[in-house]
Amino acid sequence: MSVVISRLRARRPSEMGRVPAIRINDLAQGSEHLPPTEGLRCFLEDDSRVIVRPSGTEPKLKVYREAIVTASTPSGLVAARAEAARRLAQVSAAIRALTTTT
Repeated sequence: MSVVISRLRARRPSEMGRVPAIRINDLAQGSEHLPPTEGLRCFLEDDSRVIVRPSGTEPKLKVYREAIVTASTPSGLVAARAEAARRLAQVSAAIRALTTTT
């Protein structure tokens, strides 16, 4: 799986699911809040976030996705959840395309 991370690191995606990536952090660099670890964290223009890292115990890739959609009223919660699900589905499809070996 480190091959996939290396490939993503070398060719950082400019977008995921047609949403521009505004910042990509290489987690191997660490930060004042986190120790260095293998992986990338991508912040998207629509406030979505994706973390891609290899599993520590299995030969597979782990992907953590987050979509933030504000519900301005309690009645808007259903629509906000539907929008979040749509964004997560787009990101998932983009990650599959980016990480599939050809």
